[in-house]
Amino acid sequence: MATNRSRMLCAAAVGCVLLVEACTKGIDPAVLKARADDARATLAAIKLDTVKTLFFAQAQYEELLDHRARADALFDVSNWEESSDAYPEIITAYQALADRTAQVAWVHVSDQPLADSAVAVHQTGDGGYIVAGTIMIGKDFARDLYLTKLTPTGEETWTQTYGGTDKEAVGTVRPLADGGYILAGQTSSFRDYSGDVYLIRTDALGNALWSETFGKTGSEVCVDVLPLDDGGFLAVGRSFAGNYGMDAYLVRTDGDGQLAWERTLGGADDQFISDVVRTADGTILLAGSAGTLNDNDLELFLMMIDAEGNELWRASPEAPGFIDPGSVHVVHTLDGGYSLTAGYLSRDSQVRAWSGTEEGEDIALIKLDASGEAIWTKTFGGSKWDAPRGVHQTADGGYAIVGATRSFGAGGEDVYVIKTNAEGEEEWSRTIGTPDNEKPNATLRTADGGFLIVGGKMIGRSGKTLDAYVVKTDERGHTWVDGAPFSSPGVKPESIQEGVPPTTAPPGSGDLAQGPLALRRTTILL
Repeated sequence: MATNRSRMLCAAAVGCVLLVEACTKGIDPAVLKARADDARATLAAIKLDTVKTLFFAQAQYEELLDHRARADALFDVSNWEESSDAYPEIITAYQALADRTAQVAWVHVSDQPLADSAVAVHQTGDGGYIVAGTIMIGKDFARDLYLTKLTPTGEETWTQTYGGTDKEAVGTVRPLADGGYILAGQTSSFRDYSGDVYLIRTDALGNALWSETFGKTGSEVCVDVLPLDDGGFLAVGRSFAGNYGMDAYLVRTDGDGQLAWERTLGGADDQFISDVVRTADGTILLAGSAGTLNDNDLELFLMMIDAEGNELWRASPEAPGFIDPGSVHVVHTLDGGYSLTAGYLSRDSQVRAWSGTEEGEDIALIKLDASGEAIWTKTFGGSKWDAPRGVHQTADGGYAIVGATRSFGAGGEDVYVIKTNAEGEEEWSRTIGTPDNEKPNATLRTADGGFLIVGGKMIGRSGKTLDAYVVKTDERGHTWVDGAPFSSPGVKPESIQEGVPPTTAPPGSGDLAQGPLALRRTTILL
């Protein structure tokens, strides 16, 4: 049923494009009228209430109704005379109708018999996605890694699993130029029970070509792996040696996974690296937190290195509170600087255990210059727990923060999307979720301007069953599932007290996607 509706909507979108082409190329007005009639009839047959149940949130639906009424009114008064001045407005109105139905949106919750969670994701050259996660393989919390390839509309192409008899954890996955993938994380199944860096190179179908482990005497984990110009890889992560503390850990390999060199970069404090970004000049920024892990008095920490692992500089930007380790995410901005998000607690907070659900944890967005110095800081969140899982710069120079919230939403833990302008002022916020716990782990900005969010969904408030969870939204964080809204405006406690309506996405905010229509409500088996 959804497929038939999608085809009908696609015909309407195509009809609008044909209208534009016809007008600009001077095609006979009779032909133009016939095409317009066809587009209008298609839209009328769909019925916009059907469109609403498939995809649109209320604000978008009302906007769509306005475009429809305007287009129909212009259509009626013009009589399609050859010299009608209404042509441009009619075409603009119908084109706006098509633009509002241009993005893909879908939600997936897996139904594996054992617990699984999606941890990392990248978009692939064909417009689809490669998702990496972990799946339980038996008792005692043993887990394997998996890769699943998805089409642009969320349909599974293939799934492969990797690992041994013990615990594996995902750091990241990256597509490679030859169509294959490099999967990185940690393994306790081989060589060292405490954990080693684990790299797996696959072909385009996920078949393992080689796998290698790297580590010292402590516990090592890979946060990210960067493909290099010579075909080799640079794995970046952390090395923990008990009383000797935690340092940044770098592993350089050739294209076959053979070790070229490894090194640790640290200091008197513990360095907890949680994100990596490569700049246009080939340097690499490591972002995270530093301090004493046992005391949880962590501050922001940045380190710039070259491709050979040599430290170029380090910085400690001022933060509004103590930093949640693992919560720091960074993006290289259009002006040559950086912006980062981090979860933080007020410095006078009595909660310092960092279990991941601290009451009072909020989200900070910090703009940095090219040397890592803070320019401005904005904070977001409610009365409970809110934490970031990624930050993206949008085409308008603003930012989109994707995270998790217990302060807002449908209950439990939900996805939390915040859109700001270039100065970090909030334009709108939205939650995605149900009364169950939706636990986002990673996010990416998709080619059409939307978001793809991966994580785990705990079925039932007890959280005994964890299923992989993948959500594709439009550029405003909207998606609809089974005829019901799966996303809602973020509501802040002060807004409720003051009787102010929840913030919603204003028309035209963020990036408006262009392209073919593909609306889906789908469930995929991972």
